Amino acid sequence: MLVPLDPQIVPLLERIVVMGLIKTYLGVTSELHLYKAPTTPLGPDVVLADLVDADFDGYSALDPVVWSAVFLDPTGDGVMNSGSHVFQASGGTTPNTIYGAYLTTAAKAALVAVFPFTSPVPVVATGDAVPVLAQLHYSGT
Repeated sequence: MLVPLDPQIVPLLERIVVMGLIKTYLGVTSELHLYKAPTTPLGPDVVLADLVDADFDGYSALDPVVWSAVFLDPTGDGVMNSGSHVFQASGGTTPNTIYGAYLTTAAKAALVAVFPFTSPVPVVATGDAVPVLAQLHYSGT
């Protein structure tokens, strides 16, 4: 007989441990990208093929991504931040509208997370920039 279980309970300290394991893996095998096409609806079923990589002059994915120490936020989630990075256009021949950023494993092998912007960011001229600070959370559920 199968006995149903209630949702798991992950102690606060273990949330830091789990995020630490994720940090160790992503610290050597992650890339931060920008996507230039709106993706709707954007939810847990999004796949890498749904995201169109930016291609403005001077754009390249950030590899490797440097992560902060893991900490607990006020809600008790295990959290880590990427280092702040600015993607900057070196020319204006390929304009883009940037809808967000996304994190993959090395060589875009797998999608890890998507970070949609609240408003699209136009990149149309030399010097236009898109600053990104990614944040990953683990709530224990």
